[in-house]
Amino acid sequence: MSIITVIGLSATALASTWSDASSLTLPTAVEGAAFAEVYPLGVGVMTGGDDGSGAVTDVQIIDPLTGTVTSGSLSFATMEHTATFYTVDNGDGTYTDQVMVYGGRPNQSSLTTHRYGNVVDPISGAATSTRQGPISGGRRFAHAASFDKASNRVIHSGGQASATLQAGVIGWQPDTDRWSKLATMNTERRDHGQVTLDPGVTCMIGGRDASGNALASIECLDASTYPGGSWTLPTTTVASLATARSDFALLVTGPKTFLVVGGTDGTSDLATIEEVQYLGGTYTDPANWVVSTLSDTLDYPRSGHCVGNIGPDYILVVGGSQGMVEAIDFNHGLHETFAAVDARSTCGIQFDGSTGAPAAYVSGGLDAGSPVTSIGRWSW
Repeated sequence: MSIITVIGLSATALASTWSDASSLTLPTAVEGAAFAEVYPLGVGVMTGGDDGSGAVTDVQIIDPLTGTVTSGSLSFATMEHTATFYTVDNGDGTYTDQVMVYGGRPNQSSLTTHRYGNVVDPISGAATSTRQGPISGGRRFAHAASFDKASNRVIHSGGQASATLQAGVIGWQPDTDRWSKLATMNTERRDHGQVTLDPGVTCMIGGRDASGNALASIECLDASTYPGGSWTLPTTTVASLATARSDFALLVTGPKTFLVVGGTDGTSDLATIEEVQYLGGTYTDPANWVVSTLSDTLDYPRSGHCVGNIGPDYILVVGGSQGMVEAIDFNHGLHETFAAVDARSTCGIQFDGSTGAPAAYVSGGLDAGSPVTSIGRWSW
């Protein structure tokens, strides 16, 4: 699952190109990795994944500005985990950027599930172990995570432990290295999405239930109101997507707005894009939520893809079950499609606007069933 946050780049409809970034190559080809864009530093952090023989410990930090990839190592080999960018307030007006890696499993066929966590330095690639997640309900893979600045927690929801799907929501606090059992979702789910909106409302979207059925429900909580230590506190179902789906991509487009792009309904891949808006006020009131299906759709229905924001109302969609790259400019009504140099799934997108010639870099994923080391570059 790919979740990218808008960083305020301006967008102009220009002729675009897709090519390999020849100066950037991953030391290790992986699929099932977790990717975090650390946009204040202009780097992307790819963690773990499957190199074809099982999970790896690799940390790969991609820096387009310097044209380098820095390697590090996790304390455990993992795939189908999460990597979440968060910031630490140093108390003196400065902040430290870090990435929290959690959970996963050792290979595609294993149902053994981790409750290990690492904090990764996005400059050096060094990883430090956190306390393990809760003994009861902490293990999970195929889950979702986001950082809630208001409660200072990296929040993890759903996923699978052994053969059982999880409904529990847990939170980890960077300043104390403490875990809390926050809540229980109304519906257990995996392969879903999660976002934290201003001012600290965390939502779990779609996914698949224990029977493999796609879900449309959106459940939310305010972690600052939860004392922790109990699974009995429920989340609130605030809205539903027009189309039930899993394996989609999420794109945060504003403090209270996000897009749900593509995915699968369990039978077919989807081309539709839905916008979810939180209007403010009491988040538990469904009247304060609006879900709209956009008139713009993907040219190629897809799932397991990645999506990124180029600028206001201008998005890039890459790979997944389709090898095509699509750029959609909602403001100008433009839609460009390219054949990717490598067809990619489970990839990560990062952006570089520092040189005056902005570009998006796409790392990792599968091409024709094999992990790739090349990094794709889309420029406009």
